[in-house]
Amino acid sequence: MQSITLFAHYLLWHYTRAYSDLLHIAGNLLWFLYHFFSIPELTRTWFAPWKRLHEEPGSIINMSDYLSGVLMNLIIRVIGILLRTILITVGFCILALGALLTILALIIWTALPFIIVFSFIAGASIAFF
Repeated sequence: MQSITLFAHYLLWHYTRAYSDLLHIAGNLLWFLYHFFSIPELTRTWFAPWKRLHEEPGSIINMSDYLSGVLMNLIIRVIGILLRTILITVGFCILALGALLTILALIIWTALPFIIVFSFIAGASIAFF
């Protein structure tokens, strides 16, 4: 009789408290990944120069030095845009993978009691028949 109540308590825990804990853990994981890739900071500074590098343009009188500095600053900004775009894209891909793994974990968690019971029945039928 106690095994039936134990199984009932397990099922109650499995489909109530464990679900909320699993969703809480998944939320923490997605929050961590979002901030690990610094997605808010990268989008806020998308067009800033990479690593805040910049070249002081020369005097406007010497057009060659001035254009060289402007071109260098443009190149540094383009590098910053490209690298930030790559990091943001990788971050969103990892976030999507984390969300898919969360959904997969919820599906497996839902089916787990049935899989366990089926495994015991299949094992017993192989062992005794």
